Amino acid sequence: MLPPMKKYILLFVLSLIFNSGFSQNITDIKTPSNQFSTTKPGVLWWWFADRIKTEDVHYQIDWLKENNIGNVLIFFLYPLNRMQKDTVHYANRYELFGKEFSEIALDTKKYCEQQGISCNFLFGTGWPFGGTFVNRKDASLSWTNEGLTPMRTFSVSWEWPKKGYVIDHLNKAALDRYFDYVSVSFQPSIFGNKTYFECDSWEIAEFEPIWTNGFDSLFQQKFGYDITPYVSKFSKTDSSDSLLFKLNPFTARLYGRNNQNLEDIRYDYYTLVSDLALNNFYRHFTKRCNEIGAGSVVECCGTPADLIDAFASVDLPMTEAMLYEPNYSKIPASAVTLSGKNILTSETFTCAYGFKAKQAYNEQIADMKLIADAMFVNGVNHVYWHGFALNPKGFDTVSYYATVNVSPKSKLMNGFPEFNEYMDRVCNYMQKGKNLTEIAVYLPTEDRWSEGIYDQEFFNQLNPEERFWHFSKYQMRYEYFPEELNGFPMLWINNSFLKEAKLEGKVLKVGDAEFKTLYINVNHLTYEALCKILEIAEKGFPVCLKHDITEPGTIKNKDYGQKLDKLKSLKNVSTEFFTVYKNPALISGKELPEYWIRKDGENTCIFFSNPKTKVLKYPVQYGQSIQNVTITKDITLNIHNENIPLKLVFEPYQSILIKIDLRGNVNFENIEFIPETPQSSIK
Repeated sequence: MLPPMKKYILLFVLSLIFNSGFSQNITDIKTPSNQFSTTKPGVLWWWFADRIKTEDVHYQIDWLKENNIGNVLIFFLYPLNRMQKDTVHYANRYELFGKEFSEIALDTKKYCEQQGISCNFLFGTGWPFGGTFVNRKDASLSWTNEGLTPMRTFSVSWEWPKKGYVIDHLNKAALDRYFDYVSVSFQPSIFGNKTYFECDSWEIAEFEPIWTNGFDSLFQQKFGYDITPYVSKFSKTDSSDSLLFKLNPFTARLYGRNNQNLEDIRYDYYTLVSDLALNNFYRHFTKRCNEIGAGSVVECCGTPADLIDAFASVDLPMTEAMLYEPNYSKIPASAVTLSGKNILTSETFTCAYGFKAKQAYNEQIADMKLIADAMFVNGVNHVYWHGFALNPKGFDTVSYYATVNVSPKSKLMNGFPEFNEYMDRVCNYMQKGKNLTEIAVYLPTEDRWSEGIYDQEFFNQLNPEERFWHFSKYQMRYEYFPEELNGFPMLWINNSFLKEAKLEGKVLKVGDAEFKTLYINVNHLTYEALCKILEIAEKGFPVCLKHDITEPGTIKNKDYGQKLDKLKSLKNVSTEFFTVYKNPALISGKELPEYWIRKDGENTCIFFSNPKTKVLKYPVQYGQSIQNVTITKDITLNIHNENIPLKLVFEPYQSILIKIDLRGNVNFENIEFIPETPQSSIK
């Protein structure tokens, strides 16, 4: 086997050959653009380690096109026989990022372009970024009760059973070395419709807290004390906390449960981790992708960083469901608008009925429609099916355990192309214009960084498999807009974008967002944010401050209390929202259905999801979408200085999309799709 440097040089030469030899065949392919290419749904396409044949790939691309799929995102996974004791078969695959691997990626991109399908690639194998070619010095580190431990790649890697290192996601140089090695294999495939390289959700460390070489020195310089005792010293979990104890019998002092005097230290720790993750990984990965003419598509779910900043830092933010419930997507949707982007795509239907569900190949379109509609009212405007497995032509037995199964033999095929056409129609509306905004709600990032891990009472409420991916509150899985603001167009805002916002007249503008008031219901607020809020409030901008706040972290500003008192003394600042903001809600009525609002020139589009999405939680119950009666909601639209009464009639399985012009004319758009009647159990 060639050493990494020689292999890198060889692949670079090959990439030049591929590009020069292929250029004559792509003169009719349009120039790449930054805009996502289609509103049609895509699939996460699982490629298991093998010697993949072009005829199998082409056959499946043809099938996807026939079924109204417009995008593929290829994931490179383990060999299907990974659990067999006989390891002789493991060699029967293309070398990861080798010549044949690069050739099949190139051919796939070319054929997708010919069929009008966007083709994108996971920038690695399995998750997270890592491999046998990663040096020990570039490995991700985490503190355990046995000391500082490098992270090994998971059993989902193309290279299985070999395990390499996960790269240090806080180390820019480590990402550079990884990027230089991996990108050579994909370089020939960057043409035509913009190629996006995917980074999956943050699944870095099996244990917390995460670390990088030199972190202690950086921390000392920034905060003036030693963080090491708080991360390197572990104590035994209280054995009475049986669920948490079983998962993690030792807990770092940093997460000392019910230990309030560590709140400021936890906040300091996450502040530095967030800065390193944002600057050395997310932003740098996007920069490196752009340098070679590609884009980044990233799931920032689960990252120990400021989530709005993380999702805003990449070209194409990607959320997910159902392991993250639909409401979570309002955070990346807010980041999209605040950063002036337009598309929020989603890995959708993941583990819809639970992890490794028994409903494989019996998933129901009506249940999936309920999930899709729930995502649309939380800001998603593009959908990826999770997922679709590469099968040899004439077979359809290969599947992936954590998905719904897009497969010719699946029950999903009862209306599959028609459902894809439905999602295409809705996304076409929801990608036009921009998200309508009115109220900025401050996301409680500082609170969650300070609070640490979930308590035992919370763990008791979770399904057993959920406990494996719930640890610390920094994940922000369960943040909800205030009930009293229901009916208003609103988005989350954070310290970074509040700092960038400009007050123009009575409107606070940042990115594509235009806010008329600020709503704050948090316990902690940074000094920087407080100063900005005071600045705009003194100019008359209305602020609802629900209660007193304190400064997070160990570094305290002496005039924080003085500035807070000054803010509270202003006439346009109150604990009562409707005291400072007199405008009526855009939508009013009893028990409003969930909604998402877009502004497209003179038209305002509102998508109302079927009321059954309101109770959608993980896992979805088989047949949860069953609806035997029509549901009616009476609402009033307060728009263009008019009060427009409206009756929303939700026929079984239907959601509603309306368009309102400047004259107040309301048009019900045709988004009807009637799925096969679902069953409550598998027959």
